[in-house]
Amino acid sequence: MKITCTDDMVAAKVRAVLAAHGIVRGVHRTGPYVGKPTVWIIVNVVITHDEEPTIWREISTITGATIHN
Repeated sequence: MKITCTDDMVAAKVRAVLAAHGIVRGVHRTGPYVGKPTVWIIVNVVITHDEEPTIWREISTITGATIHN
């Protein structure tokens, strides 16, 4: 799962959602870079089919976060 975040605050909210579901390891962050405030969060762990819809729904409610698959 790849998630773009408009800034650091949005990225922190996304990481909090993932942590609330026990997803801490295998989560990598890149950015922001000079002139580009976008932060990418890449999740390199398998998320169960039971949890995935809930996590997607929670992240999609965060303004500034976009999930890419």
